[in-house]
Amino acid sequence: MQSEHSDRIMICLLKQGDYEAFELFFSRYRSKYYYFILKLVKDDDIAQDIVQNIFMKLWVNREKLDENLALPAYLYVMAKHEICNHFRAIRNHKTSTIDEGCMSLATDLATPYEDLTFSELSEKVNKLIDSLPSRRRQIFKMSRIEHIKAQDIANELGISVRTVEKHLELALRTLKGKINTPVLLLFFITYYE
Repeated sequence: MQSEHSDRIMICLLKQGDYEAFELFFSRYRSKYYYFILKLVKDDDIAQDIVQNIFMKLWVNREKLDENLALPAYLYVMAKHEICNHFRAIRNHKTSTIDEGCMSLATDLATPYEDLTFSELSEKVNKLIDSLPSRRRQIFKMSRIEHIKAQDIANELGISVRTVEKHLELALRTLKGKINTPVLLLFFITYYE
């Protein structure tokens, strides 16, 4: 495979199970995401593991890829999810909290929000949540803040579980679309996704 293949052509090949296209993606993007992740988790082995997880998931889910996908952005989002999972694991196995992990992450990212506290980040996300249409906001808060199961929300509101799931899907898409900084997006993903 020649390196001048565009990402779009390579995504088409990847969807067909072309391992050579996958290897090219890996060699093209591995270092970029490794150094980004290493800067945040500050551990070479963990950074290597996260990179491996990202590309393994890319391969496993290759048939679902959209040919028009902006692969670097997609991999960046996957990396942030894996980093959040790492900090969640720390929270679950140690007495440290996810707040510390996310706040240290926030100080490592150069954004206008790098000095925001947990409560300030929470306030910004709550303002975005309050901008949702009323029914969607109600369902989102019941699910993500009150931790009520979709079936119970459906029963309480007299709607189908599928309707609850669709409202949640649309709320997440809308909220992520309105978030324009990595720190705020990471905070949102950690606490609300």
